[in-house]
Amino acid sequence: MDLDPAKTRIKRPMNAFMVWSRVQRKLFSQMFPKMHNSEISKRLGAEWKALTEEEKRPFIDEAKRLRLQHAYDHPEYKYKPRRKNKTKKEEKKEESCCRHPIIPPLPPFQGFHTPFPMPFFSRESHPNSFFQVAAAEAYINAYNDLAFQTRAISSVVT
Repeated sequence: MDLDPAKTRIKRPMNAFMVWSRVQRKLFSQMFPKMHNSEISKRLGAEWKALTEEEKRPFIDEAKRLRLQHAYDHPEYKYKPRRKNKTKKEEKKEESCCRHPIIPPLPPFQGFHTPFPMPFFSRESHPNSFFQVAAAEAYINAYNDLAFQTRAISSVVT
């Protein structure tokens, strides 16, 4: 008894596009024997999209009939999408995503060590003026950004 999973697997019923494209693909490949399958698929998709609902109706009805027949033939069938197997290239990329061969990882953060002076004013020191507070926040944010960049650069260089 042959229990090969590829042979015992129940295929999904065809949708309306697949019913229509099955016939059209044969015609296209006969008319254009040197055309690649991917190009035929693109043209079939564009042509299907251009069809009116009335032109699609017979194929929609046939797909519905196939779906009902499939349900009758295989009452236990439940669609289970298979996960795509990762290629070796994808696995290698996933492994090395955190390790760069040239740039070493950053050491754990231990506070700012920069040649820049700390801000001399803060929200607490100038609470009365909106503009002074906004200026203080802008200065502090710029200082923190610059200090972080400097730390990142100095850790890569050393």
